[in-house]
Amino acid sequence: MASRTLSFAKTVAPLTQDEEEQQALLNGEITEVVMAFPSGPQQTVDVRVIYIANKKPVEFVVPSREDSFIALDNATPHYKISHPVTREGRIRVEWWNHASANSYEVPVQVTVEEKL
Repeated sequence: MASRTLSFAKTVAPLTQDEEEQQALLNGEITEVVMAFPSGPQQTVDVRVIYIANKKPVEFVVPSREDSFIALDNATPHYKISHPVTREGRIRVEWWNHASANSYEVPVQVTVEEKL
């Protein structure tokens, strides 16, 4: 079975929000999400992963609840999950930087595995 790892990375300026979106390109599931929080932001950078399927409501992947985010400092959490996706669906990573003085980058990797 095929798999692919999608890499997302944006440097987010102080007091701003940014996002990046990529197509899943496989019918299967998201099996892992890895976020690499740098040392320094003191939990002021929020990150979440969302799945968007055609004509369906947005699905919250990590964390799995609406209006929730992950915000850490000097940590690289690995989330093992099983979230269904289709090749036409899109995976979006959203970042919010609440720091008033510094820009931060929190790279995110999303692994999608094909399921037959």
